[in-house]
Amino acid sequence: MREYMLDSYSFPRQTPVSFHLCFRQWLVPIALHTNLQDRFLRHDFIKLPPEEEYKVIEKVSRIINANIVVPCTACQYCVPYCPKKIAIPDYFALYNSAKRAVTDNISSQFIYYMNLASTHGKAADCIACKSCEKACLQHLKISEYLKDVSATFDNGPGLPTK
Repeated sequence: MREYMLDSYSFPRQTPVSFHLCFRQWLVPIALHTNLQDRFLRHDFIKLPPEEEYKVIEKVSRIINANIVVPCTACQYCVPYCPKKIAIPDYFALYNSAKRAVTDNISSQFIYYMNLASTHGKAADCIACKSCEKACLQHLKISEYLKDVSATFDNGPGLPTK
């Protein structure tokens, strides 16, 4: 996909690595600030990309965001507030990965989930106290998302037979 996005536009000075670095500069402020342009203008060492590159970055962002079920940034602010010690951001990352999978075989995510659950609370252990939701910078309905995670992993897909 990366090559397609870069090939469909002519960026003579833009290598895949520099495009990635430019894109990463945009990704973090998107999660933290609503006004992107204002974020860049406060840092005069960061130059705004030309309009054409901005459009490509927006297109790539839409493609990536369309495949994210739980928009967790993994900031970990919620974790200390969970009385059941649930590994919330890790479970959300696994859940997003499972939902992005092109096959129904999510056994690697299931194994990772079970390994985490051996030292942390399972998603099903959530008591919906919403302490984590109060700490969430993204204002996610964590207890609702944990129900989806639990439905996917707690009854498990099991392991593939062959």
